[in-house]
Amino acid sequence: MIIELLVLILGGFTAGILSGMIGIGGGLVFVPLLLFLYNPDPGISSNTILMIISTSLFAGSFASSSSAFSHLLHKNIDLKKALLLSVSSGLSAFTVPIFISDFNMNFVEFLLAVILFVVAILLFFDSKIDSNFRFRLNDKLLILWGLIIGFISAAGGIGGGVFYVPVLYYLFGLDVKKSVGTSVTAVSATMIVATISYLINMKYSEEIIYLHAGLILGITAIIGAVIGAGLTMRINPYVIKKIFSLFLIITVIKIITAII
Repeated sequence: MIIELLVLILGGFTAGILSGMIGIGGGLVFVPLLLFLYNPDPGISSNTILMIISTSLFAGSFASSSSAFSHLLHKNIDLKKALLLSVSSGLSAFTVPIFISDFNMNFVEFLLAVILFVVAILLFFDSKIDSNFRFRLNDKLLILWGLIIGFISAAGGIGGGVFYVPVLYYLFGLDVKKSVGTSVTAVSATMIVATISYLINMKYSEEIIYLHAGLILGITAIIGAVIGAGLTMRINPYVIKKIFSLFLIITVIKIITAII
């Protein structure tokens, strides 16, 4: 019990710092952490995988909201772009829990593994941003990106910030600082809406969230997010991304092994 508590506190604090620094929602920490804590056996039940996804979204709502507020105070958010992404991703994220319980759970687990693997590759091979390859697309196209990433987020229990940040920088002309702040604002809306939808639509809603774990992760993440937002432009995040990507690969191997 004490070890579990310490792991949850450390995990929440770490996720909060990463949320503030690189614009993610915390789900990339929460999903692997919850898998290791609450699924020590080789198999993954359908109830367990959905609880892990929904708990990650619940805890991530705390982390991303705190981070978004901190970036708002630092004036690191493009409010128009954040609104377009938030509305579209929120709409998409709300629909996923309506249908996901009817999916084959092996498919859901495989989808989660694919999402985490793609994110791990993106993080590992990410390098310092090269300003020679940038575009300024029409902001209306953010609606399409929001719909796509909102689906991925709700299905995988992550916020989608790892996708939002490069899209905002390379395709929509924001600088690094505002890309992170704008991303985590959209992530916050996505995770809150997805959490509400899971609670409304799951057939066993009374068991859809590890409430104690979600609260501990979320509350400690709030503290970390405030610190992380302040460190955004002071610490190079690229080494952190590479190390974190290896952690995700281990999680993917665990999920695939369980499916096989």
